Amino acid sequence: MHDDRSRGQAESAQEPYSFVIVALLDALPPGHEFRADAWPLHVTLVPPFTTEVAASHVERVVEQACRPFSPVDARMLARELYGRRRDVPVVTLEPSRALHELHVHLLDALEPVTIDGARSRHVRAGFRPHVTDRAGAAPRPGSLVRLSHVAVVERDPAPAKGIRRLSAVIPLRP
Repeated sequence: MHDDRSRGQAESAQEPYSFVIVALLDALPPGHEFRADAWPLHVTLVPPFTTEVAASHVERVVEQACRPFSPVDARMLARELYGRRRDVPVVTLEPSRALHELHVHLLDALEPVTIDGARSRHVRAGFRPHVTDRAGAAPRPGSLVRLSHVAVVERDPAPAKGIRRLSAVIPLRP
């Protein structure tokens, strides 16, 4: 389930690891890999962070944090352009208390194991849930999606730089 960096190691790793936590629009299996420019449709719940603990520890923290949460139904709201240059097409989600609570709960749970914390201005009160629209594949505004799986995504696992890997996929239980 984990790459060689976390297999058989103690909870403390030798080098920093980078992760991002997302809600997948479609269930994918743990171990699924994709290029950094070809993400599956998702909503970012915790932006990229680094840690010195192994993937297995991050997975346990996320799994425990997700236990009180049921799947979240979210309505797609509007097409917008995000990014520094306003050139990244997204579909925003209607504000949702349940989604915001899941986001904050995950941030709080992961903060003790992060090196850099969630320094993005788009966390907590600044959280702006959206789905990046790759090649017109995002759901249309007005449609309803069910976010039922949270994934721990390992960024740049050795040796293949530029590859992302779902190190764990945690179902939200009703």
